[in-house]
Amino acid sequence: KEMQGKIVFGKLNVDENQITSMKYQIMSIPTLLIFKNGNLVDALIGAYPKEILKKRLERYQ
Repeated sequence: KEMQGKIVFGKLNVDENQITSMKYQIMSIPTLLIFKNGNLVDALIGAYPKEILKKRLERYQ
């Protein structure tokens, strides 16, 4: 909610979207892919504390 209006978040069920999962080589859950202007710019694999996620996302605002 802190970044509402600044970032668009989406959720993908890898079992129901295997082609997309393969395209982005998603092998672990959770995986956070960060896109900017339609381009993949970063990826975080695994669970991270809120503050680390926030700092990482702020790089791309």
